[in-house]
Amino acid sequence: MAEAHRATAPQASLTITATAGLSTWQRRIFAACWLTWPAFLAYSVGLVLFAGLVPGLIFGLLASMLGGEGGIGAFVVMPLMTVIALIIFSTVYASFYVSYRDIFGQSEIV
Repeated sequence: MAEAHRATAPQASLTITATAGLSTWQRRIFAACWLTWPAFLAYSVGLVLFAGLVPGLIFGLLASMLGGEGGIGAFVVMPLMTVIALIIFSTVYASFYVSYRDIFGQSEIV
């Protein structure tokens, strides 16, 4: 399992050069981000799709069906958008903690 996160020669030299002058925890975070960029890219694409485009299209269609601009659609859609935004923000914030625990493991303090 430890061999899966081992950097190749070009990655290692770039990591050493880019982390010169940083503290230990900063180097650890940089290395974790550098080695897991495909996961961060997949997470970002999924976040844009499922937290941005899909709700935007759904709420846009719902607002246009209920009267367009200035109609009753704005009064129906805005509270729904607020509730969905709170759910999405809470889920994304919780996923940061889960990702941290997955990458760095359990803290020695806890």
